[in-house]
Amino acid sequence: MSFSSVSSKPFENVDNDDHNDDNQYNEIVDKSDESNDEPLDPRIQIELERANAATSEINNLETQLDEAQQIFQTGFSNCKQCLAILAKKLGSCVDRARPFFEACKQAEEVNQLKYSYIKLD
Repeated sequence: MSFSSVSSKPFENVDNDDHNDDNQYNEIVDKSDESNDEPLDPRIQIELERANAATSEINNLETQLDEAQQIFQTGFSNCKQCLAILAKKLGSCVDRARPFFEACKQAEEVNQLKYSYIKLD
C-alpha cells in the first residue's frame, strides 16, 4: 500500500470541524461577556481582592519556605561532612565513646520522667 493512495480529505474535515467548534465557543463567550457587563457586587469584589492578596501571600511564603529548606539542606550537608571528617580523624574513639553518651541521654530522659511524675503527685 502506498501513501499516495491515502486520501487526506477526512483530515481536512476534522480541521474544519475544530475551526467551527472554536467559532461556536467564541460566540458563546462573547454572549456571556455581554451579559456580564454589570458591575460586580462590592462584597464579591472585596472577597476577590482578599483571595488575590491571600494567593500572593501564599506564593511569597512558599518561596521563603523553599529558600529556607535549601539553606537548611546546605547547612545540614556541611555539618554532615564535618562530622564525617572528625569521625575519621578520631577513629575508633567515637565508637568507643558512643555508649557513654547514649547512656547519658537515657539518664536525662529518666530524670525528666521522674520530675514529671513528681509534679503529677
